[in-house]
Amino acid sequence: MTRFPHFSTRRRFLALAGGGVPAALVAASPSASYTKACKPKRFLVVTLTREFRHDSIPIAQQTLRQLAETQGWEVDVADTDRDVSQKITSEEMKQIDLIIFANTTGDLPIADENKKAFLDWLRAGHGFVGMHAATDTLYRWVDYGKMIGGYFDGHPWFQKVRLNIEDPKFPGMKPFSEDPEIEDEIYQFRIWSRNDKHILLSIDNGSIDTSKGKRQDKDYAIAWTRAEGKGRIFYTSLGHREEVWKDRRYQEHILGGIRWAMGLEKANVEPGK
Repeated sequence: MTRFPHFSTRRRFLALAGGGVPAALVAASPSASYTKACKPKRFLVVTLTREFRHDSIPIAQQTLRQLAETQGWEVDVADTDRDVSQKITSEEMKQIDLIIFANTTGDLPIADENKKAFLDWLRAGHGFVGMHAATDTLYRWVDYGKMIGGYFDGHPWFQKVRLNIEDPKFPGMKPFSEDPEIEDEIYQFRIWSRNDKHILLSIDNGSIDTSKGKRQDKDYAIAWTRAEGKGRIFYTSLGHREEVWKDRRYQEHILGGIRWAMGLEKANVEPGK
């Protein structure tokens, strides 16, 4: 099988060869309802931070490697300036089916020509997934904010909340439909509306003190999808705490989103709802 020129086999399979995956993570692996892809898929996980760095990033990397292994996919992690600048290029992205920003923060080192190449790649029919602080990233790249669907505007709540399951049929929603309470850092967003996205999860406002939030409409979404040309975007604001990444429900949630963004799962994603 052809390998990525810069992708390290050692890093790709670190979690499987004594890489320190906690036993709890293995036990929390998603159910067997997800069958392996017919052909290997490849994705890049970006965890570089220029500002706040989440303590959960190591377990996020391990979780995504573990989920990739359950599906027979290849995955690499970009966690340095050099990784990002070398792997988000028009040439490298020809070999990538999906890019994930997992708890990235700040202004990442993506050259202007590679920003254009990224959007062209995405709009041609590829997938992008953002997790938690992916909306706290690249504020000066306006098209990125439009692509992901909004920017972080504070986290008024760090508590157990109840989720509204707005699309229970979307891949990976079933575990939250059965058990909708979760404790995490809860974001609110600016430059955000429902008009151009399909909402999957939002906050049950009865479980929070809404007076702490900024939005007059009191509409606090948690997860959504968007289209960018033929490209598919999935974003979830959950994923601050290590415990959330170890939660089987969250793992199924992000796996469903990844599979949808790769075009492996179908869903009726109608913007504005």
